[in-house]
Amino acid sequence: MTHSAAFGTTPELEALFKVQASANIAPEDQLVAIQVHIADEMFTCGGYIASDGNAASAQERLQKLLASDPDAPCYMLIRLVEPGAWLLAAYVPDSAAVRPKMLYSSGRDSLRKALCSLATLSDVHWTSVDDAAVLSEEKLSHDSKLELMTKTERLAIEDAKQTATEAQGEKVTSAALSFPMSPDAAEQTGAFRDGSRSLLVLTITGETITLHQSASEAAPAELRAQLPPDAPSYCIFRWSHEHEGEAQDPVLFIYCCPEHSKVRAKMLHASTKGGVITYLETTGVQVAKSLEVSDLDDLTESLITDEMHPTVQQEKAISKPAPRGGRKLVKRQA
Repeated sequence: MTHSAAFGTTPELEALFKVQASANIAPEDQLVAIQVHIADEMFTCGGYIASDGNAASAQERLQKLLASDPDAPCYMLIRLVEPGAWLLAAYVPDSAAVRPKMLYSSGRDSLRKALCSLATLSDVHWTSVDDAAVLSEEKLSHDSKLELMTKTERLAIEDAKQTATEAQGEKVTSAALSFPMSPDAAEQTGAFRDGSRSLLVLTITGETITLHQSASEAAPAELRAQLPPDAPSYCIFRWSHEHEGEAQDPVLFIYCCPEHSKVRAKMLHASTKGGVITYLETTGVQVAKSLEVSDLDDLTESLITDEMHPTVQQEKAISKPAPRGGRKLVKRQA
């Protein structure tokens, strides 16, 4: 089972970005970009690009920095024109190894949360060095951030100092992406809320959240068979069961992301997960527990039981060893 990556930030990186995001920094002290790496579960400064007043030169140095190790993911914090506005670019090349891809894809939200109190951040995802062609005067505007998206995915994010999710009508909006619910997905969500469905499986198709499967009744052991084996999905499951003599029916939200799924699908589903949960709760479906699995074989009744009803370990009483020769009995005087 995997969870969203949560890393700390080194004091050096935090102090550097705080100074650079300050409104009082002198123009000659401003950096154009800061490179961020993940090392020992910490966000660290991997380098930076100083300003020389020449956008073309800065652009060349940015792409040269990425091209020096084109298969290695990293983050780039890039100064935008408006004061206090920065671009958070996740450079995750298709040629990167699977583990670094997952690490940097899942860590971006954590980095944003660590720095969002210091500046307004817009997000973008790069898969090649060519995607990093952003350092020109006309493209460094926060209002023109749509031009900063990747050429193929257009996944820019507008975050105003905090990650937020909301659901309005039948449209799911998250800090990362905004996708509409398909009519059948919205209809079955209503049926789930009303109790006529116990299982929904949703996926992202194109730029729409669609219904993959639904069932009026389901048991934990049956969930794996309802999920796509090679693509991410959201499983919304009402578990009707009895625990310690009490009937219970909690709703579980299970994000399933097989390791061999396509990288783009992983990014889309991970970025939209929070918005889907908020949409469900706005429509009246209260999620009791949110889980994530990367291997469908892990999705068992035992896992669900352990998550919902964790076993409380009883501390064993420590007894004092008897002295040599056994314990002595002392007769009380009457």
